[in-house]
Amino acid sequence: MTAQFALLTIPDGTQIEAESRTAIVDEIIPGHGTLPEGEDGAAAALTLREEHLADIAHRAQAVVMAALTEAGPSAISTLSEEALTAIYHDRSTQSVEIEAWESDIPLFLLATAYAPYTERPRPIGGQIVFLDPLNETTFLDSLVAAGFAELYTRDTVDET
Repeated sequence: MTAQFALLTIPDGTQIEAESRTAIVDEIIPGHGTLPEGEDGAAAALTLREEHLADIAHRAQAVVMAALTEAGPSAISTLSEEALTAIYHDRSTQSVEIEAWESDIPLFLLATAYAPYTERPRPIGGQIVFLDPLNETTFLDSLVAAGFAELYTRDTVDET
């Protein structure tokens, strides 16, 4: 028995079918599947996944903030400067130093900006969504957690 995967991306309805998570990621991220084997290729693949998830974090945060704005300005007007900085920081170039996130507003952060990837302590909070580019599995799980994809797996029977 082998597993077959299908990924449905929510924004545009694109469906990708493949026999591995790696093959799905290769379809999503240009150049991911053409990287060389070894440490250099693994580091480059991590960078590509991290850049993609930084963009997803920005987009997911924007969707949340747009919904709050539509619901009424009071949800945003009461946020502190620190909270606004955390929400609107550029995830592709910086991380935020916060100990805890106590807001009910989801906060999308890159896991690689915090421990155990760096020495910066990982903030705590029930509404923090950490997007993790470590490998293809955590990458796809992050797309699902951010609401940008649905991942389906089905076992197929080898007819040999």
